[in-house]
Amino acid sequence: MRVLYLSKGSSAYPSSRYRAYQFQAPLAELGVEVMIEPLFGDAWMGSADNRAGLLRRARRGLLGVAYSLRRLGRLLRRPDVDLVVVEQELVPLLPAAIERLLLGSSCPLVIEVDDAHHLLPFKAAKLGAWFAGAQRVIVGNEVLAQAVRARGGMPVVVPTVIEIGRFDPAHTAPQEDLSAGEPLRLVWVGLGANIGQLLSVRPALETGIASGMIRLSVVTSPGADLDGLDATLIPWSEASEAAALSAAHVGIMPLPQTPWAAGKCSLKLLQYQAAGLACVASPVGMNRLFEGRGSVILAADPGAWLQAFSTLRDGAERRRLAGRGRALVASQYSVAIWAPRLAAIYRAVAAAP
Repeated sequence: MRVLYLSKGSSAYPSSRYRAYQFQAPLAELGVEVMIEPLFGDAWMGSADNRAGLLRRARRGLLGVAYSLRRLGRLLRRPDVDLVVVEQELVPLLPAAIERLLLGSSCPLVIEVDDAHHLLPFKAAKLGAWFAGAQRVIVGNEVLAQAVRARGGMPVVVPTVIEIGRFDPAHTAPQEDLSAGEPLRLVWVGLGANIGQLLSVRPALETGIASGMIRLSVVTSPGADLDGLDATLIPWSEASEAAALSAAHVGIMPLPQTPWAAGKCSLKLLQYQAAGLACVASPVGMNRLFEGRGSVILAADPGAWLQAFSTLRDGAERRRLAGRGRALVASQYSVAIWAPRLAAIYRAVAAAP
């Protein structure tokens, strides 16, 4: 079976890396050849930050136009395949009807989303049309599935998963006991554009940092603005991300109480758990599923966040929670578990009349 996957970005683009690229090799072993054609290249990710000025935004806009034209050109000579999967959309701002015309009607089509993009005003009508018109819509969680059903579509839930082999048990977080004056090491991984999520629990972080209870590393784009937060900024790469996770004790995933945040697929928590970290997260959306099942403590206010940090200074508690979290990812949220399921989904959609 041959699948053309029109991803949002290169492997540097987080959603594309986890929804497409990491499945390419295991699907090939199952007889499903996935050809990935990214919309945005590495330069797109390198141009993103949360404090871009007018000139920088203009340059990024021109880069987006260039990438869009490249995709349109490649569509004219796309290979014969059994199935086409489009991550989010074909080209930004292009109406769904024109995208459908460009793709043709002879090949089954799947739309894939792992964020609540249907809530964005400039994407709402387009994604609503795609939800209703695609043969299937692969979504990352039940919140997104409900949005697809509301527009008459047929969703299939495929959670974001982890290639747990990336995290060798010998190189996961050691979770050693702490001396009285030693800070608990926290890590947050995310796009520069999402720094606001981290800062949504700023009072708790600043209190913990000022008291010496915690120390924070932020793995993000080099141009990200931490708005004065006393944290170590680590420019993202796969290597730097892995090193930062293995050096930390606790991974954090703060989220505001918004409909957009409710559509998140808890990728950060899965990464942290696979890397042997205990976790603290906001009780929003899919994060709630992990309370009591893995290594996640949910915290709804500054006091609860500080209490969680205090609890996790206990090395034995961190080791207990981290062991549960890694086991959960291995048994329910791993590529090894989901690659055969995804292959079956692709085959079923391609074979449907």
